[in-house]
Amino acid sequence: MTITYQNRQKGVALLLALVLLMLITAVAFGLIIMSNTENSINNNFKGEETEYFAARAGVEEARNRILPGAVDQNGNSVAFTAAMLPSLPPDTPGGKVLYILNGVTLAQVTTPPAAGNPNPFFDDQLCHDIPGGAGGIVKVPANVRCTTILPAAMITTTASVAPYPLDYKWVRVMIKENSSGPYTAVNGQPATFAVCWDKSLNPPAEVATLLATDCAAAPAALPLARPVYLVTALAVNAAGTTRRLVQEEISLGITFNPSYSVYGVSPACPGVQFTGNGKTASFTAVAGNTSNPPPGVNTVSGADVGSNGGIALSGNSAIAGNADVASNPVCFTPDKIGSPAAATPIAPQVFPVSPAPNPAPPTTSTNYTSDTTLTPGNLYGNISGSGKATITLQVPDGQGTAANPATFVMNSLSLSGQSQVVIAPKDGAACGGTTTCYVHVILAGNGAGTPLSLSGGSLDNPSGIPETVVFNVTQPTGCAAAPCGTVQITGGAATYAIVNAPMDDVKVTGNGDIFGSLISYTTTDTGNGTIYHDTNAGNQYIPDPYLHLIAFRELNY
Repeated sequence: MTITYQNRQKGVALLLALVLLMLITAVAFGLIIMSNTENSINNNFKGEETEYFAARAGVEEARNRILPGAVDQNGNSVAFTAAMLPSLPPDTPGGKVLYILNGVTLAQVTTPPAAGNPNPFFDDQLCHDIPGGAGGIVKVPANVRCTTILPAAMITTTASVAPYPLDYKWVRVMIKENSSGPYTAVNGQPATFAVCWDKSLNPPAEVATLLATDCAAAPAALPLARPVYLVTALAVNAAGTTRRLVQEEISLGITFNPSYSVYGVSPACPGVQFTGNGKTASFTAVAGNTSNPPPGVNTVSGADVGSNGGIALSGNSAIAGNADVASNPVCFTPDKIGSPAAATPIAPQVFPVSPAPNPAPPTTSTNYTSDTTLTPGNLYGNISGSGKATITLQVPDGQGTAANPATFVMNSLSLSGQSQVVIAPKDGAACGGTTTCYVHVILAGNGAGTPLSLSGGSLDNPSGIPETVVFNVTQPTGCAAAPCGTVQITGGAATYAIVNAPMDDVKVTGNGDIFGSLISYTTTDTGNGTIYHDTNAGNQYIPDPYLHLIAFRELNY
């Protein structure tokens, strides 16, 4: 018998091995492709982010140089001169734009791309910021690149002062117009009106006006507003393949120090009352002089009292100056000696409400019965002092000057007994090397019926200058309309301060004197002391030492 063996399975192992090898090879190629793709994505993302932050660095250079006292790392002035910095928007006759150039020429910025010349440095956003078509600018729909540019006569340039080479190529600075950019700032106003920012409004807001020069110190039409600068920066990588364009709206804020000894913004008749023997008088502050009576006392003029509603005097009270009243008919009750005999009609006054601190301070309560020291940079809750406690507001090195006051943020501050608040520098490097320390105390007042009570040993400000210590009482988050709370003040030997509380009632009691100004919703003075007003503190429109950021956006061009 013959036996036949089947050999049909010979070579199967080789075939399976080849198939498996092909699969492994395919997987390997896939992994390589995926790795290369991920690497390309990462490189592209890194390049995009690098140019994004380079563009933001360009904006920061412009922000720094807009400030009048800007200096570089060596202390050399880099601030824009008056001739460089635009003062009018492009659509206003005489308006210009400024370009900061960093490694490019103006020709590269103003030459549109063409066949054979892709020119990634061209300003293809400009037409969206000049709604009136000044200089032959042709506006195109949103998200469409511009192809027109301003004539050379409407452009000024300056070189970048960046200490290190960065990829931002140019930064454009101009005065914002009402329809510059992606939205209209103030509906119902012409597109080419200049835009200013008014920090005194609640909340702060942009306003549109025919001329940017309206936004300047009195007698300008908008003395508490300042022009909005539209700052645009372009960054491009070395290959010219990656572009990032960012834009900011910025403006200087104005702090208004009024010339009134007392002012009440309430429309009530009366909004300011003197029911005891309280008086006002003026004096000329001298640094370090806290004598009482103070230097240069004037009991006839220089210490005006004002109200949007009305003023009533009784007892032996008297005003050294005008009784300014904005009501119609005038609401005024003179004192028995007629000082003054009649009110002076004025327009209603607006006093800025200090912006609420963000983040808000805590609302926990801390009572100090012994001496303690508070420093800026912390958020304090409801601070109170009792007994003979001294609460020292210590000013650190590098702070405490008029340009850089030390800022203390609290929810409320209350003094009773013989407790007091003392202003003191940490050492000789604080307060500009002097004992005249500038301090701002911001009081949020959330859930506090009395955000400020100086009824103990009061405030010890050894500078002798009221403007060095400012209590800014903000509008609490839970308060929709004034009055939001009550500020209580009892004067003392060195109570030199400005109290800015236009959303709160102010109650003045006791026999102590007060040196400074009281801005309130209503003021009632039942005391027998004198409110001395510093004649050096006339109407002052003080620019903030920094620029306020109003808007930021990235542009897709």
